[in-house]
Amino acid sequence: MSIMNKETRLGPSEVAILLGISERTLTRWVKQGRFPKPVTFGHARHWDEATVEAWMEAARKEVQQ
Repeated sequence: MSIMNKETRLGPSEVAILLGISERTLTRWVKQGRFPKPVTFGHARHWDEATVEAWMEAARKEVQQ
């Protein structure tokens, strides 16, 4: 029997807090293609924690250039 790895999913409020922005700004960034699209379950939006962390790291590198 194998145990499946469960990826951590973050809701819009959690992502907004991590990024230091409002949920409205997060929604706008997604619509503009500036932030990865969420995974949706019904009407609920979530992002994989790894996706958010990868985006943040890429953004840090872009700023440093």
